[in-house]
Amino acid sequence: MKQKLNIIFLISVFLWGCDKVYVRKNIYSLPATDPIVIDYQKGVAVMKTRPITDPTSWDYQANMHGTDEAKLLPLWATCQHGSYYFLSWHRMYLYFFERIVRNACGDPNFALPYWNYSDVPVQASLPEIFRSPANNTNSLYDANRDGAINSGDPLQPSTVEYQNELFYFTFSGSTDDLGFGGIVVPAPIHFNRPHGLIESQPHDQVHIDISGDMGRPNTAAKDPIFWLHHCNIDRLWFKWNNFGATDPIGDANWMNTVFTFYDENGSQVTMTGKEVINIEKQMHYTYDDAPKRIYHPIEVAKPLPYFPIDTSIKKTDFLTAANIVTAGRQTEFKMETGKAQLRSLMNRAFDIVSDSSRKSTDKIMLKLEGITYADLPNGAFEVYINLPTSEKADFKNIYYAGNIGLFGLMGHGDREMNMDEGGSVLLNITKTISRLKSSQISLDNIIVSIIHKGASVRSEQNIRGEIKIRSITLYALQRESK
Repeated sequence: MKQKLNIIFLISVFLWGCDKVYVRKNIYSLPATDPIVIDYQKGVAVMKTRPITDPTSWDYQANMHGTDEAKLLPLWATCQHGSYYFLSWHRMYLYFFERIVRNACGDPNFALPYWNYSDVPVQASLPEIFRSPANNTNSLYDANRDGAINSGDPLQPSTVEYQNELFYFTFSGSTDDLGFGGIVVPAPIHFNRPHGLIESQPHDQVHIDISGDMGRPNTAAKDPIFWLHHCNIDRLWFKWNNFGATDPIGDANWMNTVFTFYDENGSQVTMTGKEVINIEKQMHYTYDDAPKRIYHPIEVAKPLPYFPIDTSIKKTDFLTAANIVTAGRQTEFKMETGKAQLRSLMNRAFDIVSDSSRKSTDKIMLKLEGITYADLPNGAFEVYINLPTSEKADFKNIYYAGNIGLFGLMGHGDREMNMDEGGSVLLNITKTISRLKSSQISLDNIIVSIIHKGASVRSEQNIRGEIKIRSITLYALQRESK
């Protein structure tokens, strides 16, 4: 049967022509009877009938992202997280998975849809086709998800926010200063911390909100919604580029590092970063909301040091806090300064970032390290700075600083994290400090509030679990000339 499907598929592709550009569409624009929806259901169902040893099977493809299996087959547990390879690896992964589904469903026109959970509130609910019927007759249903999400409750609004991340135009970052795409590493790494901006938000948050299989890297790709979620993350990267932001084409490691996957015939295929920059010209797909764009030729980069360091940037630690345990809905703690002169430097840094009359590249960062938990909590952990007791915790207010992304903090295949070590989360709170300072909010003392919310607004009382944080540091990144 599989051989017959392959022959029909190859003939269809030849007749259709290799210059076709597939259009990935918003799942909410498609009725349940749309061929794309039916094709995805059918393709997934066919893949699930194939043995786990078949590289084009559902389990094999899912295990390439992560797996709990003791014995690893080729390319299992090879996903890239916590580095600047995150976006490019997942773009390649989606591309070949899409081809496998296209072959499995037998429709040469199939293109993966995406789930745009951010821009229209009603679309923050899990698409109905993924939750109804709620049984094994529906190949897109996963019973392990958060109950409220599987019932149609929308994701938390702060979970799906992405505007702050999209307007940060530096792709590569470091462990002290995140980039849009992630931190620079010397070579591919299966899992790392901290995560880049777009990986932290909304990527990690959506995974944790949906929970179940999606809540753990080792099982995430077993949930059919995983692929639509990552299509949306890929779309946000494409959107970021269309705003004028540039990929790291000057970094030879990012451009030339080879990653391996399987195509629709079960054959190993390879790709590099320089082959996935122009999705329309190089990969023959686009998105239904893509603007017209003038493309420039892509040049092969000259080798650069794997970790370009800007020596004009100085890091200054201001305040610290240690050994925090979240309790219930809200945890508050005051950050203390170890040296008196640091408070003067801190206030000067706050003045610089809040001065709208000058363009400053200075940043105020909040780094949370040693984050652990006994059992994976549900919902979102929102962070606020100097939130008044009379003020409601709302990610749209001036006190909001970001979310603590828990995705992958505890185990990930052969890189199982140590409970005592934990992971780290880095928040750029420059805008928060600037807003507070401009609003005449006193920053002589810094009070950090961690608000634990449910997976959905309608399930806010249904929270479970807590996190422990070994230390939190507030610091500035400034050019030494100031």
